[in-house]
Amino acid sequence: MTSGLGSISLTGSTLLGGTAGKIDTDALVAALMAAKSAPKNQLQAQVTQQAKVVTAYQSINTTMAGVTTAAQNLLDTSSWSATKVTSSSAAVVASSTSAAALGSTTFNVTQLATAQVSTVTADASGNWTADYTQGIDITIGQDAAGNPVTHHVNLASGSVTDIAAAINNAGIGVRAAVVTVDDPANAGKTMPVLQLSSAKSGAANSFSVSGLASSANTITAAQDAKISVGNPAAGGYTISSSSNTFTDALPGITFSVNGIADNVTLTVDSDTTKVAGTVQAMVDAVNSAKLAIGNYTGKGGVLQGYSDINGLTQDLSSVFSSATAGGRSLTDFGIDINKDGIVSFNSDTFAAAYANDPTGTMQAIADSVATPLKTISDAASAPVTGSISQAITSANDRTTSLNQQISDWTDRLNSIQTQLQTKFIAMQTALARLQSQGDWLTNMFKSMQPSSSNGQ
Repeated sequence: MTSGLGSISLTGSTLLGGTAGKIDTDALVAALMAAKSAPKNQLQAQVTQQAKVVTAYQSINTTMAGVTTAAQNLLDTSSWSATKVTSSSAAVVASSTSAAALGSTTFNVTQLATAQVSTVTADASGNWTADYTQGIDITIGQDAAGNPVTHHVNLASGSVTDIAAAINNAGIGVRAAVVTVDDPANAGKTMPVLQLSSAKSGAANSFSVSGLASSANTITAAQDAKISVGNPAAGGYTISSSSNTFTDALPGITFSVNGIADNVTLTVDSDTTKVAGTVQAMVDAVNSAKLAIGNYTGKGGVLQGYSDINGLTQDLSSVFSSATAGGRSLTDFGIDINKDGIVSFNSDTFAAAYANDPTGTMQAIADSVATPLKTISDAASAPVTGSISQAITSANDRTTSLNQQISDWTDRLNSIQTQLQTKFIAMQTALARLQSQGDWLTNMFKSMQPSSSNGQ
């Protein structure tokens, strides 16, 4: 419009969330909040970085704990006393521990352990018990005084099925089953048989039954396994076992028998392969730890420049670059380190050194390798007191502090956003009021204009 006062042009308006006077207040608040959120975002980035640091520390800590375990195994003298036992007969299978004495033992397997098996049939009248209401008695085992123990078993009926069920439910060391067999008196027909067997082998588990209509027939007698050394009648002896496994016959040796055999020889030797495996495990643990440290402290690594970790690689390497207490090189025992810091192990060289001087080899590796390695790894990974353990605790504490600061900033930013929104609501309300006034003035000026119909 035009008037003596000039030209005025005003646009429409909307409240918060839209535009008034062409101002997008939502975008303006968002932009302001983005700028004010920068400190919180920086804190969140630090939390993410701390999580990576903790993960790196934990990974290295795990590998250093592995070094501790491997070193401790080498300091355990039983690891150096590993033995292996060979049997001259397939009828005997044996294993040994470090408690087994080196040497050989010869014996005869004269008897295998068996469980008693007995069968019972119905009498001529088809009865299985004399009077099922009186139950049956089974004698098995002995009490503390060495007296036989008799167990009374109640029966629900005189059927063979109920008898078998009652015996099994009694849990007295005798098992029962009803089997269908060929009837010897009637060709082509079958008959039920009650089969009883002791749950365990050995003479102590033999049993007897009373109260049945027919006597039980022993098919297999309960007996112990037996071995003999020399002639028992001329100074030799026998050893019995209720099972076919002997655990106490020879110190440090367990063996099982599966057949009768004469002149079985068990030979115990040092298990150099197993001992070498323990040394190899130590070498692998060190290489694993050094690899983890290198991955995290190398260029671009999350722990690059962390002095508490950087020195560990050198500490570990120094152990393998030093001579033994006796002045010998570790290469004499199959252990070496290359220019890249990778430790290697030659089991053949070790086996030759160990065979030549078991005690000297053990002492050299235990004193010059295992002991210093354990000292280094303990100092790094020991719970609570280890340098890495303390670093993890410190990093976690730092994360807790950062999260608290983030929480504080969240509250602060929420308050700032509320204030900004309140201010812009007020601003838009004022703009809307001005807009309304402008619309009123526009209408008023229009009403003051002369009508063209009046010729003006």
